[in-house]
Amino acid sequence: MRAGKALRRIWCSRLLFLLTIGILVPLFVAIFYSFTDLTLRIRGWMVGFQNYHRHLRQSGLLALGRITIRYAFIATAVEMVLACVSRSLLNHESAFAVSAPGAHFPLMIATRQLVR
Repeated sequence: MRAGKALRRIWCSRLLFLLTIGILVPLFVAIFYSFTDLTLRIRGWMVGFQNYHRHLRQSGLLALGRITIRYAFIATAVEMVLACVSRSLLNHESAFAVSAPGAHFPLMIATRQLVR
C-alpha cells in the first residue's frame, strides 16, 4: 500500500514538473515578450501596453474574432457529428468490429461529451 502511494507521489511530481516546464514557463515568456518590441533583427525594449493598444485599434479585429468563433463552432459541430456517426457504425457487429478500438480513438473527446 505504501509503495503505491510513493509511486503515485513520484508520478504527480513528474506531472507537475512537466506542466511547469512545458506550459507555464513558455506562457510567462510569451507574456513578457508581448510587452516588448522584440524582433528577430532588433533587440527589444519594454513598451508596456503599447502593443495591445495598437492591435485593439485595428479595424479588422472584430471581423477576425467573428471568423475565429464561427470556425470554432463549425469545427466542434462537425466533430460531434463524425463522432456520432462513427460511434453508431462501431456499435454494430460487422467488419468494423476488428478495428473498433482504434477507429474512434481520435473522436473520443467529442463522444465522451455526448455520453455525459
